[in-house]
Amino acid sequence: MTITDVVFIHTMNKPQLIHWHSRRHAHEAGQYELHYFIHGEGTFENNRTTRSIRPGSLYLTLPGQVHKIHPRNLDRPLSYYAALFTLQADEPVYPLVNDPGFQTRFPLRLRGSQRFVLEEIKSSFSSENPYQRAAGEHRLLAFLYQLYGEEMHRRGMHGQPSDRNTPDSPASAHDVLQTPSEAAQTGRTPSAGPHTSPGLPAPGTNRGSGDFHLQLEQAASLFQEHLFSRISLDQVCQRLDISKEHLIRLFNRHLHTTPMRYYTHLKIEAASSMLINSDLSLKEIAWELGFSSPFHLSKRFKEHTGSTPSAYRKRYFRENPTGYHTKIIDPELETDQDY
Repeated sequence: MTITDVVFIHTMNKPQLIHWHSRRHAHEAGQYELHYFIHGEGTFENNRTTRSIRPGSLYLTLPGQVHKIHPRNLDRPLSYYAALFTLQADEPVYPLVNDPGFQTRFPLRLRGSQRFVLEEIKSSFSSENPYQRAAGEHRLLAFLYQLYGEEMHRRGMHGQPSDRNTPDSPASAHDVLQTPSEAAQTGRTPSAGPHTSPGLPAPGTNRGSGDFHLQLEQAASLFQEHLFSRISLDQVCQRLDISKEHLIRLFNRHLHTTPMRYYTHLKIEAASSMLINSDLSLKEIAWELGFSSPFHLSKRFKEHTGSTPSAYRKRYFRENPTGYHTKIIDPELETDQDY
């Protein structure tokens, strides 16, 4: 496996970004692409099938498949990752990724603990250290095996890849970290039946043990909504009518982090995109994301990525092998096959 490119777009609302990322194109033989949508409104056209984009959905594009992102509402811009990688036919993971039954399961909805996998892969891919870059490829490989292992578990199988399509079925509750916008579309929540109203619960509502997915989803949504402002743990717990101890326990158990570290990770994720896809200064980015100072942002950024924001930006523009930033600046330099 070789990772060709990893891109994260936090706010797809500028003309250059829309032009480049919404073009209809296909990739070469042996090249596969994962698209992970975090939030926003739009549709994804993949191999002549168009679906509404739901937050938390992961798509797989195969070699030669024509695909295109259609932004729908620039007031709710799309935020997503794209990871392009190459596989050879003699690699063990090759028959798994090309299993028709596995392919028909996409788009998948990632569960909370998988939320930052592509961010980890992107950080490794952007590293100057060749061992870190290799670690990113192994992380992506492990991620594909994990997804396929979950598919095998769903089928009740432990053998070889199937040679036929497997009928699609709804994702189970433990695979979903559903957002309020998705809940509004489907009319259900991960822990409730089809007639349960989405949204924050009324204070004092009784909750069963199966409601932890809903509580995590609501907390994650509040953090996402306050990326460009601030919200405290006390305020989140007050909105959800749960104790801080309970929410911390849920995040530790199911997302393997604390609520506020998750919140900071969201902000750092946004900062990494702003460093690459804008000419904003570090001071401006810190102000946009609600950090108290550029120093505060720089300290947190280095804790999460191992690099300072300035070094991250300089290294990306200097060493990114695909010249992605050049394509964004000058749309005439497109190199992928367009249709």
